Amino acid sequence: MSSYLLSSQGLPTEVKSEQSYFSSDERPLEFMKNADRIEEIACNMAVVKKEVLFLTHPVSRTIRRDWNIVSAKMYVFGLKRDYRVLIQEDLAELHHQIDELYKVASMGLFSDVDTSWLNMLRVEVKIISANSSSWLRAMKTWDACVARLLTAERLGIIDRKQRKHILYPVTKAYIGFKNTAMRGKAQNARELVEEGSLMLSPSLPDLAA
Repeated sequence: MSSYLLSSQGLPTEVKSEQSYFSSDERPLEFMKNADRIEEIACNMAVVKKEVLFLTHPVSRTIRRDWNIVSAKMYVFGLKRDYRVLIQEDLAELHHQIDELYKVASMGLFSDVDTSWLNMLRVEVKIISANSSSWLRAMKTWDACVARLLTAERLGIIDRKQRKHILYPVTKAYIGFKNTAMRGKAQNARELVEEGSLMLSPSLPDLAA
């Protein structure tokens, strides 16, 4: 079984510790969609509740939209071992693409940007499986990367088109993971990422500067 599923091995240091993103801060909780979908499962099992802080609206919005329904479907479909393997493969691909993104977001021009201007958002999630826990760790790393890239765009280091291009492989991997977790019929994460790699790259600044 992939280490991505049961531990934070391979993730950046600042997101390994729960204290770095779980908080009892007084910020109001953001609304989570489809709460009833996860409640149908959670009422019959032990559930871990976590309050999580996100730096960016794009990632927070994705979590608030997707968490409950994707977690519920991923749990139900994952009861079948063969399909659980498919979910785990796409989850591993998502982690891989986010790890690659983190390497870029940690390079020269991005490494020292100050993200404190961003207003953190607080959400409460219910974790009902090891896969959900792994998914949450991936989203926290993605959020940290997006925060750096948004800041770099704000400072004029990159433009909007360049930011979207840098994020493209993770975006495609996430779509593939979500499709598989919800038993959609679209391409899986790896297929979508490989298809996207054929696109022409916009010119980027010297990131190591």
